[in-house]
This record gives sequence, C-alpha cells and structure tokens, in this order.
Amino acid sequence: MSEPAEPKTPTAPPVGGLRHYLTVTRGPWYSFVFALPVLLAYEALIWLFGGRNIVNGADAVMSRLLQPIMLVFGSSRDQVLAVLLVIGGICCLVSHRRRYAGRDDGHLRGKYFLAMLAESCIYGLFFGYAVSLVMVSLLPHGLLQVGGAQGGVLFNLTMALGAGIYEELFFRVIIMGGLALAILRLGKWSPAAAWVVAALLSSFIFSAFHYVGNLGDSFTLQSFMFRFISGLLLASLYGLRGFGVAVWTHALYDVLVMVLKGG
Repeated sequence: MSEPAEPKTPTAPPVGGLRHYLTVTRGPWYSFVFALPVLLAYEALIWLFGGRNIVNGADAVMSRLLQPIMLVFGSSRDQVLAVLLVIGGICCLVSHRRRYAGRDDGHLRGKYFLAMLAESCIYGLFFGYAVSLVMVSLLPHGLLQVGGAQGGVLFNLTMALGAGIYEELFFRVIIMGGLALAILRLGKWSPAAAWVVAALLSSFIFSAFHYVGNLGDSFTLQSFMFRFISGLLLASLYGLRGFGVAVWTHALYDVLVMVLKGG
C-alpha cells in the first residue's frame, strides 16, 4: 500500500525574475515607498503656495476625514498626516517582512523601483489613448479628453501630483477597497466578482466627484464617461500592479495633460 503523497507547497517565484518583480512590487511596502515621493512633492508645493488654501479636491475630503483626530489630539492636519505616514509605513514594512521572512526576496531592490517608474511612464503616456479608444466604441465624438491648464505651471503641477496621490488613496484604497470588503462580508460573492463591482461603483463615484461643489466642472456625458473609464483603468492598475504604480500613472498622465500640454 503506497503512502499518501505529501501536499505540495507553493514555490516562490525565482528572485530577480519577471514573476518575482510583478509579485513583490504590487505589495504594500514597495507601493508605500514608491508613492512617497509624490506625496512629499505635493506637500512641498502646497507649503510653497503658503498653506492649504489651494488643494486637490480629494485632499480636501481627506482633510475633513482627519478633523475628528485633529480635534481629539489638538494637532494640525500635517502633524496627523505625519503620524499616519509613520504608522502606515511600519504596517507596510511589517507585512512585507512577514511575507518574505527568511528569504532573500524580502529586500528592497533599487532596480525594481526604476522598472516601476518606467512602467508608470509608459502607462501614463498611453493612458489617454487607451481611454479614447474605449470612448470611440461607446459614444460618438468619443475622443474628447478632459483636463488642461487652469493656472500656472506650478499650480497645475501641484494639482496633478495631488490627484495622483490623494485620488488614488481616496477612491481606490478607501472606497474601492472598502466596497469590495463590504460586498464580500455581506453577500455570497467571489473575490473577483466583489472587486469588479467595487471597481465599477468606485469609478462612478470618482467621475461624479469632479462635478460636485462650486469648483466642479459642468456636466457632459462625454466628460463623465471619460472619467468613468479612466477610473476603471486606474482601478485595474491598482488591482494588478498595486497602489504605487497607480499613483505614478495617474500623476504622470495629469502632468502630461495639465502641465506639458496645458503649459
């Protein structure tokens, strides 16, 4: 009588290979470190403008969400953000170390960050074309693109970086992630189905957000669909390549549209 075969343990992708790169760079630690320069550059530009009178819309929403913490501890928004960054960074590092404990692939690799930047540049460069191709098949005159210059170069650069970091944090991490978790908890959905529904709903909210408030854009079906499809593509990037690549892709696309073309 033969002995039962031992269960096979999943093998880790070879260190340094493409599969390894795609696996580790979509994780929280690589994403956190990669997205951090965008956040710091945005906050530095806000400081250069003399405070938070001019901020990205999603940043303004995030600031309001932080108000209860600010009131309880008597701290400023920037102090709360700094503490949350430290806590978030520690959590991302712990998660990374636990996943790759005792293995060489737990170390950060500089060449991976360069590859992530190259990826983001390619995605950002062709992002508008990809959205327009979908638009053409859905709407007449679907090549409309929204965005453009609203101020000087530094102002537009600030808005582009703020959109990259705070809109991805708010719409993809918080809203999309929260919706997916709620759907999984409340219904008998598969993880894939939950993420698809969450991507659709969060992209609808992402698009609608641009028409809210006194500074919101005038509503047109074409601009709404453009932003909705953009949200879906960014949601796909977030799911497949992680938060960091989604942030840089969003920011670089906005820089291309608002600064380079608009300037």
